[in-house]
Amino acid sequence: MDEVELRVGGVAHGGCCVARLDGRVVFVRHTLPGEVIVAEVLERRAQFWRAEAVRVLEPSPDRVPHVWPAAGPGGVGGADLGHVTLPAQQRWKAEAVRQALRRIGHIERDVEVRAAPGDAANGGLGWRTRLDLEVDDAGRPGMHAPRSGRVIAVDSMPLAVPALAEHAVFQRRWPGVRRIHLVAPSVGGVGVLVDGGGPAAARWLHEAVEVVLPAGRWGADGWLEELPVGAAADGPMERPRGPIEGPRGGAGVAPPGTVVLPYRVRADGFWQVHKEAPQLLVEAVLAAAVAGVAFGLAGSGGGGPAFDSGAAGRAPGGVGCVGGPDSARCPDSAGGSDSARCPDSVGGPDSARCPDSAGGPDSARCPDSAGGPGVPNSTGVPNNPVGLGHPLRAPGEWNRWPTVWDLYSGSGLFTVPLALTGADVWAVEADPAANRAARRNAHGLDGIHLVQAEVATAIKDLPAPDLVVLDPPRRGAGARVSAAIVQARPRRVIYVACDPAALARDAAALIRGGYRLGEVSGLDLFPHTHHVECVAIFER
Repeated sequence: MDEVELRVGGVAHGGCCVARLDGRVVFVRHTLPGEVIVAEVLERRAQFWRAEAVRVLEPSPDRVPHVWPAAGPGGVGGADLGHVTLPAQQRWKAEAVRQALRRIGHIERDVEVRAAPGDAANGGLGWRTRLDLEVDDAGRPGMHAPRSGRVIAVDSMPLAVPALAEHAVFQRRWPGVRRIHLVAPSVGGVGVLVDGGGPAAARWLHEAVEVVLPAGRWGADGWLEELPVGAAADGPMERPRGPIEGPRGGAGVAPPGTVVLPYRVRADGFWQVHKEAPQLLVEAVLAAAVAGVAFGLAGSGGGGPAFDSGAAGRAPGGVGCVGGPDSARCPDSAGGSDSARCPDSVGGPDSARCPDSAGGPDSARCPDSAGGPGVPNSTGVPNNPVGLGHPLRAPGEWNRWPTVWDLYSGSGLFTVPLALTGADVWAVEADPAANRAARRNAHGLDGIHLVQAEVATAIKDLPAPDLVVLDPPRRGAGARVSAAIVQARPRRVIYVACDPAALARDAAALIRGGYRLGEVSGLDLFPHTHHVECVAIFER
């Protein structure tokens, strides 16, 4: 074993910290800024070394026992910040975003990362609704070691929702099986797909997203006036008159201003991983469209009611800076079987996108489905949005953004609520199966045009947008798409990002094209990992 003693410097995006040994950069996992550690060197390259802490000589005040020892030193990937307090994790991720903006985009911007509701109380556990497990040669389910094809057996996964964390799949052997995919949708039971799932992979699962909408009337400047519940027929949403099936199977009555959006996704399709992510991201995008701020921060760091109060409070012993000579990007990507794709976008390699339907490739519409608007299907979830005292969509409403592009639209997470505001939404997605899901999810809604094509190819033929919403995969939108958005001259761009470096590159391109960067807010949808979700707002 090749061990060295190191004093650790700042964080680097990717779940490691930066240390130096005789002038050489060493990326170290399982440590914290300011610590003195003994590290095992795992890889030596001309430009840098990789190592992981095996003993801590001087611990940081932000260090805690690892929440999942199986993912500690020598273990699986997937929880590379499990030894860090939750407030310090959020500071770590905020610093990683700030440094990416500064180093790659040459943008100076303060960033705050907030916790999702319930995560602080749960210790950052019990949030994952999807798991990918590999099977070792002995038939035991497990996960990959970081940066390795080696499978390490595990008997639980505490970051997952309770239905998955200690599922029976962990307790049995799987001879001849290579991969197991577990899904815990918000409605219905757990799905288990073995080696791709065969016919079961095409089974449709149900997700219910309960979204709190601002209480007011859509007008030329967004939500203009507050009206009492039950005002006029063309007034705001009313409390529904009967029970509905809410997210996570909780039956009850939606509060005023709440709409339950039903979605259908394939069992092998991609969906938001954190159980609260769909609601939080939809509300953030709608708020950014209406008010120009996603979380009520407006760059000030102020809080919003959707988040745990104090979740981002500063603990003693702050996370160090990534800047300066230690700002090299960590080459690790947290490893593990879940790190191969962007963990937090509706699109992505697993999210199928939809074929053209009647009306041509630019106007594919969802076929009729049994039940009709507001009528529950066999799962108890309505086929169409419920919780509204009147249709949100009406002539003349939401005139501020009459035409919206929803790029990398996946199964329609943002497409549906944007259409409910009265906009004509052009949703572009390349994957056929995700487009099939989007067709189902758009059923009964006017103004949705589904385009199955690569975004860079499709947008040149779309009508000029007033607003652009994009949620690209980890690689980002890229130069061609960014240039096309600049050329289209929308008044506002809302960028949902799962990788700080990609966000920084695309932000720089939009700024060079004449846009001003407003709010950049972070949401910690992946506790105990280095991943972070951001919403950035650009104005012309």
